[in-house]
Amino acid sequence: MVKIRQKRCIITLLPLLGILLLLFGIFQTKIVQDGNLASTSKSILKTLQFAVKVNDERVMLLEPMRDESKLVKVVPVDTLHSQIHVHIQDDHSNGSLLSSEGLLAIKEVSLLRSNTLDKSSKTALIAQHKLDNPTDTFRFQAVNPALHTTPEHSKIQILIVTNRRSGSSFLGQFFNQHPDVFFQFEPLKLTEWKQEFYPDGIEYLRHLLKCQFDKTPYLVEFYNREPLHRASSKVMNDFPLCNLTESLPKKSRYKVRCPPLETLPLIQTCQKKQHQTIKLIRLYSIASLEPIALDHDINLKIIHLVRDPRATYISRSRIPGANVSSVLGKSLDAGISYLCRRINRNLDFIRSQPAWLQGKYKLVRYEDIANNPKKLAQEIYKFTGLGQLPQEVLKWIQSNTQKSAIKPNMQPGESHYSTTRNASQVPEAWRYEVPLKVVLRMQEFCRETLRYLGYREVRTTKELLDKNRSLVAQLKTS
Repeated sequence: MVKIRQKRCIITLLPLLGILLLLFGIFQTKIVQDGNLASTSKSILKTLQFAVKVNDERVMLLEPMRDESKLVKVVPVDTLHSQIHVHIQDDHSNGSLLSSEGLLAIKEVSLLRSNTLDKSSKTALIAQHKLDNPTDTFRFQAVNPALHTTPEHSKIQILIVTNRRSGSSFLGQFFNQHPDVFFQFEPLKLTEWKQEFYPDGIEYLRHLLKCQFDKTPYLVEFYNREPLHRASSKVMNDFPLCNLTESLPKKSRYKVRCPPLETLPLIQTCQKKQHQTIKLIRLYSIASLEPIALDHDINLKIIHLVRDPRATYISRSRIPGANVSSVLGKSLDAGISYLCRRINRNLDFIRSQPAWLQGKYKLVRYEDIANNPKKLAQEIYKFTGLGQLPQEVLKWIQSNTQKSAIKPNMQPGESHYSTTRNASQVPEAWRYEVPLKVVLRMQEFCRETLRYLGYREVRTTKELLDKNRSLVAQLKTS
């Protein structure tokens, strides 16, 4: 009889327990509207977490912090684990979003006093979403590191590694013109501007390749204050980040008339693109990329762009204010020797054939690109895994490698960082701009570099000026 009474008591209490749990769940549910956290007691704020739908593909996980809401994660809908339910309670849908992977990208920013989310961005947040058991989310991620051991092979991250004045702006257009590539122009310059924030440039580069711009302090400010760097990225000057550049006159090429970039839209745009490419002239050691190459979340491809160091150096000396001398003396010796030592250091490392670099590295000479851009573009796309050249890239190559696309002499006010090239003019034009004695001196410091990269030396003025004799030989290594 006692057992029967106990069972009846338990059965009677079950509905009451259910009501209590429901009420607890209601009090634990908090709605975030138009990017703002609704008011509540500070005691509850310490324990609540929230989810806000950004669009059909992305959800933001939130946790309150003091009187503001602190955005802790930006999560693709299709990367939520199947055991984690994001309940949708807006006017258009009611259900759960489920998937089978871990969480991505951590971000910290105040939604209420945010420079990252402007008013329109906040309003765009469809805000009536709640995350059940958010602590399980973080525990799941922590105890399952295997979630991040499989790379997302469909996404390719490409680094163009080279030296200044080696044709990287031209090569970069092979990727910048691709409609599904997020292209960045020399973001490592920020590490010189804000050295205290970036003691480790490789970790910064890793964040860039993962679209984790929330972890890169001052990156948005950098692009907003450096018009060349923003203007050189097509995606940063197109919708949705900008739709105002079409009417710009050519003389205003670097006067970007776009709204200032903001972090969240930049992250969203980067994540929506299928691939990434970053052009680097400030990465001195390819060996330093090993941690990135071994990151299972990054499908890295390295294009090592080289150019005849004699041509590179002479090109630098033609830039006003560059303080590069093409006159015999200590300045010439120091400049050309440093350039070739830097190239040799990377070539020596490549010759050691590190295991982690296999299948991830390709050496490309600028002269080969300039002489046959379409062929080299196809080879580079095959190496990177991007497939066939899209029409946008083919059209750009066609329109920017014609004789009419480049002027014999640069006019005042024109950029020294032009992306247009003429194969018949550019690759070996330096030969007719410098005396033999300077060339001979450069060759003394760069003999090993020239030999390895397949560039012929000259001994006489006749050889230097002979238009029928190319100084670019067949490249034995690729």
